[in-house]
Amino acid sequence: MTDPIRKSVDVPLSPDDAFTLFTKKIDTWWPLETKGVSVSRGLPASKEIRVEGHEGGKVVEILSTGEEALWGRILEWTPGRSFRMTWQPGRTADLPTEVEVTFTPIGNGCRVELVHSGFDAYENGADIRTMYNDGWGVLVGTLFARAAQGTVTA
Repeated sequence: MTDPIRKSVDVPLSPDDAFTLFTKKIDTWWPLETKGVSVSRGLPASKEIRVEGHEGGKVVEILSTGEEALWGRILEWTPGRSFRMTWQPGRTADLPTEVEVTFTPIGNGCRVELVHSGFDAYENGADIRTMYNDGWGVLVGTLFARAAQGTVTA
C-alpha cells in the first residue's frame, strides 16, 4: 500500500481567510507558468483556476486556448474548515486520486494540512506519489505559505 502524502504549514491567517486563499484565490499563488495542464501540453501558461465552491463543483484550469481542463470535483466543502476533492489534472476521471485540505485554528493563525491519497489505483502509483510529494512540498510549504504571509486580514 502506498502511503498518502501529508504536508502542513502554519500560517498567520484565520481558517476562513486561509480557506479562501487556498480555494477561491488559488490562482494568486499557484505557479501556472510551471505547474499546469496548459504548460504540460506545450501551450502558453494558463491565467486562471476556477473553483466551484460546493459539493459536486468542478475545479478547472482555464487553458491558454480557452478550453477548460478538469483538475477534479469537490466531494466535501465546509468553508473555513476543510474541503476534499478528486484530483486528476491532465488525466482521465476514471482513476482520480483524492486531495483533502483542512484548516485548524492555532494561536494567532491556523494549520493548513493537505493529504493526497489514492495512488494504489495506478500501476506506477509509487512513482506518481514521489512526483506529487515534491510538488506539494513546494506548493504548500513555500508558495501558499508565502502568499499567506503577505495577506492582510481584518
